[in-house]
Amino acid sequence: MLEPSVEYSLDEHDKIVRVNQAWHQFYADNATGGSSASFLGQSIFNWIRGPEVRELFSYLLKTVRRRRETLILPFRCDSAQKRRYMVMYIDCEDGKNVHFQTWTLKQEAFSKPLSWSSQEPLVMCAWCNRVLISKPLGGERWTEIEDAIIELGLFQREHNPRFAHSICEDCKRMIQYEAAVAPRYLAQI
Repeated sequence: MLEPSVEYSLDEHDKIVRVNQAWHQFYADNATGGSSASFLGQSIFNWIRGPEVRELFSYLLKTVRRRRETLILPFRCDSAQKRRYMVMYIDCEDGKNVHFQTWTLKQEAFSKPLSWSSQEPLVMCAWCNRVLISKPLGGERWTEIEDAIIELGLFQREHNPRFAHSICEDCKRMIQYEAAVAPRYLAQI
């Protein structure tokens, strides 16, 4: 079994009440300022960006509290230097307090580190990290970040865009399916 890379727990009011040492290290490796201790006692929703992602987390929390079964969900959590494929276990034994555990399954270095600095938002799926690209004649599609960098010429700009998080339809369907009909248990990894 893999060592958990990050663990944290929420109380019945969705406040962060516990984080493990790996969580503090993950924060130090990825944060742009502040202290990892500042999260304790705060609502998880203070740290989740984008209304779609907030709605998704609310749905997951309600589902796991109601069912009292462990949900297992794959996701990506990239840093500026590497792509990280991860899995998240969410469980709630008492119908109130929710515990999260994540494991890094695989990491790949980006060929060129990403830099996100301008005020111009680019929408990224909070689960799979694909980027939403609007087509010139209407419509939109989700694409891998590396393809978006090339297609949008992001490294040719003076400043790269900041990212706003949403959720793509593929990930939304997958998560709703997993939460609704596919209970999983910790012993499977």
